[in-house]
Amino acid sequence: MYKEKWPPAVEVLILQACHAAQNLLRWSGEHHLLFWKDGIAIVLADLLVPKSDTKEQEQWQNSDSLDATHKSGRQDKLLGPVLWDILGWLAVHADTFVEESVSGSRKLRDACNRLLFFAIQMMLKVMNRRGQKQFPKLAKHSPADINHSGLEGVVICRAVLQLLSSRSNYLASHIRDILEQALHQLGSNWFGSLINVLALRFSSLAASNDLVTLMNLMSVASLSHLTECRKQLLQEGVLEMLTEAIQACTIKANEVELTGVFTAATATFDGNRCCCDGMDTWEGQDPILFFSLWAFASLARGSALSKRVREKFMSKISNVDWKGELGVDVDDCLLRLASDNAVAAGVRWLASYCLACCGLFGFPTAGMDLRKALNNPALADVMLVLGNGCQFHAHMVVLATKSPDLLPPNFNPGSCKNSEPSLTLLGAKTEACLMTDGKLEQKCVPVQLHLSGRLHAASVRAILEFLYKGFALIDEDTLSEIMLLAKKCHLESFLKLLQGKLLVWGKLPAPCDFTSALGEIGHQFFDIILQATDEVQVTCTFCTLDKCHMHAHRVILSSRCSYFEALFHSGMQDSALKIMKLPVCMESLKKLLLYIYSGILPQLQFPESGCMWSSYSHTQQIQYLQSYVELAKFAEQLLLEDLQEQCLFVVQKQLKSNLHLASEVLENAALCHQWEFVEVAAECVASNFPQMRDSGELDRLEDYLVDIIRTAHVKISMNSIA
Repeated sequence: MYKEKWPPAVEVLILQACHAAQNLLRWSGEHHLLFWKDGIAIVLADLLVPKSDTKEQEQWQNSDSLDATHKSGRQDKLLGPVLWDILGWLAVHADTFVEESVSGSRKLRDACNRLLFFAIQMMLKVMNRRGQKQFPKLAKHSPADINHSGLEGVVICRAVLQLLSSRSNYLASHIRDILEQALHQLGSNWFGSLINVLALRFSSLAASNDLVTLMNLMSVASLSHLTECRKQLLQEGVLEMLTEAIQACTIKANEVELTGVFTAATATFDGNRCCCDGMDTWEGQDPILFFSLWAFASLARGSALSKRVREKFMSKISNVDWKGELGVDVDDCLLRLASDNAVAAGVRWLASYCLACCGLFGFPTAGMDLRKALNNPALADVMLVLGNGCQFHAHMVVLATKSPDLLPPNFNPGSCKNSEPSLTLLGAKTEACLMTDGKLEQKCVPVQLHLSGRLHAASVRAILEFLYKGFALIDEDTLSEIMLLAKKCHLESFLKLLQGKLLVWGKLPAPCDFTSALGEIGHQFFDIILQATDEVQVTCTFCTLDKCHMHAHRVILSSRCSYFEALFHSGMQDSALKIMKLPVCMESLKKLLLYIYSGILPQLQFPESGCMWSSYSHTQQIQYLQSYVELAKFAEQLLLEDLQEQCLFVVQKQLKSNLHLASEVLENAALCHQWEFVEVAAECVASNFPQMRDSGELDRLEDYLVDIIRTAHVKISMNSIA
């Protein structure tokens, strides 16, 4: 497979094949297992690692291994970054199947070892280029034959970091051992010089946004996997420098961006694609911030800085009315990054991990949790009773949705079968229930569920805080018991944070997402019906209402919407309604409840944003956008300003690429008195105003709407002249 030079036709074919593999491997799935079984590591080793005879391979493991001069398997600037990127994604999504594949094939095992040795060698050469004068042992052999001074150097460092953080014990442990062996061979003086250079680079990190900074950040995160390296990095004050970088990136709001730094040189196709790549939205538009958080998370656990931050959290988080009004300290920056839905999911993922290093375990959300209902007797339908008599008010819909193991089986028939015994004693009182033959009871006496007498109140409180708030501040002396309870309750994301493990790449847990409560598991606990305006008869298996409707839960509605909270606690006649009629269609009602239950407004996403939207008819596209306009109107009544803004964003995004819809959306928005939508639609078609006027397309619009478009056209014309 390996050649110094391929014929042009073969080179193009190999490049396209690598691009295809790169795009496939960026996503998790069973195809990763197939790639490993088919020997992807052997192919990568042949393409990346130079051909070496047995004597040369043995030299890699002796004391002079890093002195040997090796040429890159491919000098092509386009293929190199793609190959390293493939290796990184293989590591990210690797699991126990790697061990199974490697154990059954000596050839595959040897190829993996060659790749891991070569990856460490290349990373150390990249680090060497950052300060050759400091590293005479490496500097005597110039690595000029390798293109690791630019983008490829960044991708190499990232691949090594992904290998070290892999969920595959085989990959992570082997490359860690190789790195430790390599640094030991180079000696303590070499490593001390390296730390000094990295610290010097970080002293100006806040003002720099370049590839060298990224390499340094990844180097720190990689070296932090070794205990001795981690100690020296902390002694040099690198953690404090990282906090300054995080603060600077957060405050500046990404004024200088390195958007798509990893995919710019590894783009697969020229031309347009109907579907956007969602992976860039994971790392965000500021890779400096992303890898600063990663390096911080690798160093912070157990440090003096993390203990100081935890003390600040004690006073900040204890206030139940906290709504995310934050300052500029590092703890405030981490909370802001972790709780803001507008921040890239990967940044929130790492910020949450950084918070866990400081004692705050979970995923904070700004104003979209159920903290108001936590241990609140209002609307509570279950009481958890501990062996010492301590009691906690809770809600069956929350427990059944997030932690069904806290309920006895007869209260949660929709849960998965579990061979392990329930945490709840089955002799609990069950004299009250929310539903009887599909009819709603207004009030009920909370059911008492007696938990195991071995549980402590602090542990149960921490679990409930995570279920209702999405996070919990935990003392080190109770960490072990809470970890066992989280494992028993199958709270996987919470357990990983408690264990200090990175979460699954590409998947941001949403502990405050109660969308599943709108399904079958939550139907048995609903206490209010929301009816839409659609005049269509339906058949419901949970109630006798034959109009378009959805079942909901007062505790979730009142916790996340101040309008419903005021209504349900007002004591007025409407507060006791079993069926509430809302002035929205069924499509808008679904979007409203999905937003309230999850905090995220549903919209067409990758790949539907391209393929499915283009398959819609003109009428379907108008109806789709009209549902957001109608929802924004009702959101104004519900005092949900964020929902209004999200609806406006969705409509604006679609109109920019579908100008032919703007005039109808403008007209419908005017009928709903949503003037922000009117202005957005007018701005979209303003540049085409003369053509639309001459063609008669504007004749069906009211004169005042035509004047709005004309005014927007004049503004654009004046700005272009200026």
